[in-house]
Amino acid sequence: DSFFVASFIGESAIAAIDILEPVMMLITIIEWLLGLGGQILALNMKGSFDEEGSNKYFTVSVGSTIIMCIILVIIAHFAGDAILNFLHPPADAMPYLKAYAPILFLCFPISTLLGVLSQFIRVDGQPNFASFLMIIATVINAVLNAIFLTQFHMGITGVAIATVIGYALALLFSLKYHFDSKRTFRYVFSKIPVIEWFKSVWRMCKVGFPSASSGLFQVVVIFINR
Repeated sequence: DSFFVASFIGESAIAAIDILEPVMMLITIIEWLLGLGGQILALNMKGSFDEEGSNKYFTVSVGSTIIMCIILVIIAHFAGDAILNFLHPPADAMPYLKAYAPILFLCFPISTLLGVLSQFIRVDGQPNFASFLMIIATVINAVLNAIFLTQFHMGITGVAIATVIGYALALLFSLKYHFDSKRTFRYVFSKIPVIEWFKSVWRMCKVGFPSASSGLFQVVVIFINR
């Protein structure tokens, strides 16, 4: 997005994207906590030939990510303007930010769920397909950026829409994994008591926190440098 915005729109529009970097990093932390933490615990269970335990962590990881995605949509809807004001954007970047951010916020839940699913797909014997999902999201985004900016002159709004479409289509393609008879991770929602669900989330967060802490540190550094 930054490349296309810099090439076709200008510096003020680039500032609108850069200002959102801390928010993007915070969203990525969810992938590390729930995705990486869940993946590691699920693989540990699988290595101990505990298929039920492995499926439990897979289910809790994906299910908790979906819940977080719903929460993100609610936050974006009701607190989007408050988030933008908290970031203290310069006046010349604010019009671009208001055109870009609300649409990009819709992409955060999609990209987060795709990121978590890709981690499990990768370790479930389909690393090429996992890479394909992330690559196709980027390629579609880039192609639509070029089309929306050069042919439809949609400005930074078009850039945000292109991002949402790219990740949404990649998430749609990920459904192939769910219909693959060779996959080993299965959903077992009915077999997980509520208390065990929360305990599993806590364990995943503890395992994923070392990686997530690096992203949290970067967010702090960004705010300090500003």
